[in-house]
Amino acid sequence: SGEDELRVVGGESEHCSMAELVEVLPMLYQSYECTRFEGEELAKLCAQMGLGGTAVDGAYFCLEVNETTSLWFLLFRDDAAGPFSAEQYTHLADIAGILEQLASLSMITSKSEDISETLRKSKKRESVWLESLAWLNEMGGREFDKEQLLEFYRTALFQMKILVHAHAAVAFRRNLDDGSLETIADQETPDFIARMQALVEEKLAAGEFKPETHLKLHTNTSELLAELGLIELLVYPLFIRKDIRMVICVARQARVYDTHEEMVATLFAEGIEHIIERVHFLRAMRYHNRMLQKEKAEQEVLISKLQEAQEQLLQQEKMASIGQLAAGVAHEINNPVGYVNSNINSLDNYLGDLFSMLEVYGKAEAELGADHEIVKEIEQLKKDIDFDFMQDDVKDLISESKEGVVRVKQIVKDLKDFSHVDEAEWQWADLVRGIDSTLNIVHNEIKYVAEIVKDYDDLPKVECVPSQINQVVMNLLVNASHAIEERGTITIKAKKKDENFVYIEIVDTGKGIAQENLSKIFNPFFTTKPVGKGTGLGLSLSYSIAENHGGELSVETEVGVGTAFRITLPIRQEEPKADQEASVIGG
Repeated sequence: SGEDELRVVGGESEHCSMAELVEVLPMLYQSYECTRFEGEELAKLCAQMGLGGTAVDGAYFCLEVNETTSLWFLLFRDDAAGPFSAEQYTHLADIAGILEQLASLSMITSKSEDISETLRKSKKRESVWLESLAWLNEMGGREFDKEQLLEFYRTALFQMKILVHAHAAVAFRRNLDDGSLETIADQETPDFIARMQALVEEKLAAGEFKPETHLKLHTNTSELLAELGLIELLVYPLFIRKDIRMVICVARQARVYDTHEEMVATLFAEGIEHIIERVHFLRAMRYHNRMLQKEKAEQEVLISKLQEAQEQLLQQEKMASIGQLAAGVAHEINNPVGYVNSNINSLDNYLGDLFSMLEVYGKAEAELGADHEIVKEIEQLKKDIDFDFMQDDVKDLISESKEGVVRVKQIVKDLKDFSHVDEAEWQWADLVRGIDSTLNIVHNEIKYVAEIVKDYDDLPKVECVPSQINQVVMNLLVNASHAIEERGTITIKAKKKDENFVYIEIVDTGKGIAQENLSKIFNPFFTTKPVGKGTGLGLSLSYSIAENHGGELSVETEVGVGTAFRITLPIRQEEPKADQEASVIGG
């Protein structure tokens, strides 16, 4: 009734306030058609009306008897009756419709057509409000790009204009960087837009906009509205955190906004504000996620580079240690080897003299005769020491000792040439000599798995850092030997490509490289060897060395057939290298 009281008929409770009932069933204001209760609503309503927990189903509908009184029908089904069937509910809805028609006829009888028109308009208005708010709720769950967001603003402004029967509406989107305003309007006059923008700028400058509040201007207090022929204006500032992001203006020409219209306009503006907040929150979140992903990727690259640099520095130190060791070995071995070589040569000469003297003694034996006691003693001694064999074997021992000394000297020389301890700068180097020196160093690892085939051209000297080229050749030779599972062949080619480039190619008859690994073999730390068998840096370092020399390291492979690695080098460097450091590892 008009006293905001509800009289209950058919329940144990006689009275309950409308506020109590609305708290239990907030949907009462939103439907004039027969509507079933939700489970939670049914339980709360039964408790409120003293029906206990016996109801298993229920429905309601209302009839507007007159301007001050509405008649509500609340129906409940207990355990014995069971829930409404679809047919029963349809009949109930038909009865509600018939009662609504009877109520409408009663109202027409008592108040003629005015009340009917009021009811129609009221139902239509509420329907429009609900549809608009439902649309806004749907938009709140969508993702928008820049163009879609602008279209949403235009549509929302148009919806708000229709919703409250505004004569004109305009929105201004505010740039947070410089405070400038961008107009969003539909079929509004330039004069109206300009006046509204001036008004918004004035209010912004004066700091009159506050969160969760709006301004309402009337023609009696605003000269601007009077000049524009408007009676009332609602101005809604929309905030993102503490910053004004948009201002919406809706103006009336004929009459002021009633309470319901202002409430709906406020709800609609708040809905737009929430969507704007969500859109900017998602954008900020995506931006920060991109920045985090970018930083993470940069950190991963940096960590990878640091790890690579660390391993490369260790490799540098190892090569430097090898160089120092080679220098020390060369110094310590060369002197005693020199002594041994000199002594063996001297011994060879002495033995030659001794054998010459023994030949003369042999002639003296012939003069003395075979029956001479001294001759018999000499013959017996020759038999005892196997003089003839010793004479031949001493020559072989001296020859083999000389060869051994030469071999030791060559190994020391190759070790020194491989490390180039005396050649730590860019220089003109004999690549073939470096290849052979390196091959001698790794010969012991290769000789059991592969035959070595050499195919060398008469190459010109190449401007390079010899120790680094030797390191590449060593890495490729070792990898080739590891790729051969049974006895195979490793072919070493040193060729002139053209007038400006030469290349070294290491070809093995191993198992080849799988296609899925081919694009990763030059990546730092990538290896197909078991844990502890490889660092994954050999090819990466070799690739870096080739690049630093202005060349390239390429590969051709076939699974089950073999692999060919080729390092191509320019004969002459484009820029002077005299002042550059020797090592490119890490550079």
